[in-house]
Formats: sequence, structure tokens, C-alpha cells
Amino acid sequence: MEYSTWQPYYEQIVADLHLDVAADTQAALEAAKLAPRAQLASIGRLSALIFDRRVLVCGDGPALRQEVTEHPFSGTRIAADGATSTLMTAGIRPEIIVTDLDGRVEDQLQANGQGSLLVVHAHGDNLPALRRYLPKVAGPLLLTTQTQPSEEVHNFGGFTDGDRAVFLADHFGAATITLVGFDFTTPSSSSGKTPSERKLRKLTWAAVLIGMLQLDNLAFIGEGPPQSWAR
Repeated sequence: MEYSTWQPYYEQIVADLHLDVAADTQAALEAAKLAPRAQLASIGRLSALIFDRRVLVCGDGPALRQEVTEHPFSGTRIAADGATSTLMTAGIRPEIIVTDLDGRVEDQLQANGQGSLLVVHAHGDNLPALRRYLPKVAGPLLLTTQTQPSEEVHNFGGFTDGDRAVFLADHFGAATITLVGFDFTTPSSSSGKTPSERKLRKLTWAAVLIGMLQLDNLAFIGEGPPQSWAR
């Protein structure tokens, strides 16, 4: 998705969640400065992993490990943030990791060091994580933002890790996109705390955004699409 198409959705999300656009912009600028120059990958490298290929987008739902074990997959796996840890524990290294560095980042860096393309998202709330982890990236790296893109920081659409992964697969022309480990009603939490209203709103936006794409090549393993997608 081009930024001109994405921008109206971003503006709606900003209004709903009271995001700081200036902070989002600053995070993108700082990410570009922090990223190791030698690790920045080309768009062509990302496209080659997705174009005309079967793509499995892995969310961080509780049934992910069982579902990926029971449904062997041949194609490109994209892990949304915390799903990386589940896949690595199961002996599966995703080809692409879409993350805002909110999960077990050590697992993501390990997979990246073994060749996984790390697509790191910069936004106003994760500046400390960007400063801590970006200098440690030793494998292929691409940067994204949810606001105005630049030559080094891209915007393919999407807001949460899961829906950004779907937008990525769609943008680069995946033949099929299959979602596994997605739960649009219950946020994953490593702390055991009750999810905040903000996290629940983010999940709602993830469902809205993926549904908005109206993809004919989209399928599910495990939990199916939200009822709101019924047409």
C-alpha cells in the first residue's frame, strides 16, 4: 500500500488512540540514524521473499505452536514480533520478522543473525527499544514507520505487528496469504496482567485494517476471520 492510501487510516488511528504524530516522526528519524548501515537490506531482497510465493503470517496467539506443527508449510513465513519466540522454540526460523521490538527481542536478534530479515517498526512509544536494540542488529534489516516514509524508512501500511505483516505480504504480491495464531479479541501478554483498553482497541484496528484490504487470497489456520468481515 502506498502512503497516500494509508494516510487517511493513520489519521483515524491517531484520533482514536491519541497518538503523537511528532513522536512517530522523530522515532523514524532516529531509527535511520541508529541502524547499522551495513545491515540495511534492499527492497528487492524483501520482494524476492514474497512476490508470487505462498506466505504464512504467524501471530502470537496461544495456539500458534500447535497449529504450525500440525500444518506443515512450504513458503515464506513472516513472524509478527512475539511469534518469533514460539517458532524458534519449535525449531522453525521465519524468513521475515515484523516487529516493534516489544517481544523477546533476543530471540528475534538470534533469528536475524541466522538470516531472518528483520523489519523493525519505529513509532513514538518504542524509542528506548530502538536505541537499545538497533545497534545490535547483525543480520539483514529494514526499517518501517506508520507516518511519512523516507528513502531509508518505509511505509507499506498497517499498524500492529500482525496487520503490518499482512500489509507487507499484500504490498509485495504474495500468491496466497495464510494467517495462523491470530486472535483479534485477546491481546497476548507475557506479564499476565489484564489487557488495557488501549491494547484491545489496537486489536480492533488490526481486524479492521486487514478486513479493509478485502483480500481474495487470504486464508486462516485455526481461528477464522472476525464476524465483522462477513459480507
